[in-house]
Amino acid sequence: MSSIERRKPLWVSWLLACLALPSSFCCLETPPLMRIERHGPRAHSLMLRRAQQTKPGRRSLNAALSTTLLASMLLWQSGSQSARAAKKPPKPVIAQDGNFQTVTVSSWTKTSKGKPDMVVGLRDDAYFLLPGKDGGALRNFALKAECTHLGCLANWSPVARKFVCPCHGSEYDDQGTVIKGPAPRSLALAHVEVTDEQKVRLVPWTEEDFRDGSEPWWMA
Repeated sequence: MSSIERRKPLWVSWLLACLALPSSFCCLETPPLMRIERHGPRAHSLMLRRAQQTKPGRRSLNAALSTTLLASMLLWQSGSQSARAAKKPPKPVIAQDGNFQTVTVSSWTKTSKGKPDMVVGLRDDAYFLLPGKDGGALRNFALKAECTHLGCLANWSPVARKFVCPCHGSEYDDQGTVIKGPAPRSLALAHVEVTDEQKVRLVPWTEEDFRDGSEPWWMA
């Protein structure tokens, strides 16, 4: 018995009751719930498309409506679980370079040469470490390199001294604040800490965005 059947939420009980009705009222021609659960949301989307392409007719219409209902409910449940998981902050990590070697303050200073440089950070995503101000080696925050438009990786332009997305031209200043669209938001933030061994550690930024005082959209 699958986990969906064991939990038996209200909508599952309703659906099982619907299956028990005569075929003239409800004709469901979908795989068992266990198979649906195993294939995941991608299979649910495929079911939904197939239901929408079903030819007209009483039995086919009932089957399409039932399949669409089941797929929609499963997708809604999966989306709710994904949304809850997304709000959980990632674990702090030691930054790694492009060769997956531990980043230390000295190694990063040598390779970055005073410019923002990319490392592997939280959730294995790309982040920019930033050169320090007033003689410091590193700034105490990092910027996620993913453009907030469609997710391309932004690049640092040493001539323009800003981050530029190569896909659609969005631009961000040296603190990651969006200054030109189509990107709707500034780059996501992470805290930067230095361990006793001089390793660079990235920590989730869960408080307000210091750049504009807004809530951290990347935690929503």
